[in-house]
Amino acid sequence: MKKKLTLIFGGVFLVLLSSFITGKIVSFDQADEQSVLGMLYQQRAAEYKALCFQAYNLAKERIAAARTAKGAHKPLAIITDLDETAIDNSACNSRLYMHDSTVTINSTVNTLKDWWLHKTAKAVPGAVDFFQYAYKNKIDIYYISNRTATPDIINATRENMHALGFPYTSASDNDHFLFCSPDSSKLNSKEYRRNLVEQKNSVILFLGDNLADFDKRFDYKNIEDRNQMAQNLKSKFGKSYIVFPNAVYGDWESVFYNEYKKAHPGQPLPIGLKESIRRGFLITK
Repeated sequence: MKKKLTLIFGGVFLVLLSSFITGKIVSFDQADEQSVLGMLYQQRAAEYKALCFQAYNLAKERIAAARTAKGAHKPLAIITDLDETAIDNSACNSRLYMHDSTVTINSTVNTLKDWWLHKTAKAVPGAVDFFQYAYKNKIDIYYISNRTATPDIINATRENMHALGFPYTSASDNDHFLFCSPDSSKLNSKEYRRNLVEQKNSVILFLGDNLADFDKRFDYKNIEDRNQMAQNLKSKFGKSYIVFPNAVYGDWESVFYNEYKKAHPGQPLPIGLKESIRRGFLITK
C-alpha cells in the first residue's frame, strides 16, 4: 500500500512539475486519456520489446531463406515503414498528452513536423541490428513513410536515423526514402511507391505496424473489411509480411470514426465524443 501511494503521489508531482515548467495547468481536458496505456505499453512493457525482437528475428530468418533460394531474380530488397516500425515516436505522443494538446488535423501535423525536424526519435527495439544485418547481406532497403516528402523532413529523418546507426542513411542515400507527397490532393496510399520499388527489385519482406503498409486492399476500409482481408491474407503474415505492435494509433483506431468524418468533413472530433464512439465498439459477449 505504501508503495502504491508513493507511485500515485509521484505521478501527481510529475504533473505539477510539468505545469510549473510549462506555465500552465495540465487539466487533461483535451488530452486522450485512453491513449495513456498504449504509450506506457510501448515505452515500459517488456512484452512490447519482446514482440519487436520476435518480429525482427523472424525477418532475419526470412532473409536467410531468400538468400539460399535458387533461380534468377532481380536484386533482393526490403520495404519498411518507419514510424513505430523502425523509429519510436512515443516520446512525441507523450508530450502531446502531457501538454494537453488538442488533436486536430492542423495542430497534429505541425506538432509532428516539429518532432521530425527535432531529430531525437529513438529506434524501435531490434531495428538497427536487423537493418544492419540486411545491409551486410546485400539486401537493398527502402524506407516508405507517410512523412511529408519535403527536403527538410527527408534530410532530418535521414540524419536522425544515421545517428542511430541505420544503413542507407548517408547524404547520398535519399533515393532510399520514399515519403508522401505534400500535395494534399494526392492520396497517401503507399501502393504507388511500393510498385516503384518492385519494378526493379525482388521484394522479399514488407515491414510495418499498419496493415496499409503491406497491401492497397487495406487502404480506406471499414472494420469488417479490414478484418476479412487479414483473414484472406493470413498465409502472408510471418512470411513476407512482418507486423509490429502499435497500440497508440493507426488505421485500426481511425476506422472507428469513419461515420463522423463523413458527416462532418474537415472538422475536428471532440475528445468526449471520440471516447463515446470507441465505447460503442466494445464487445461484451
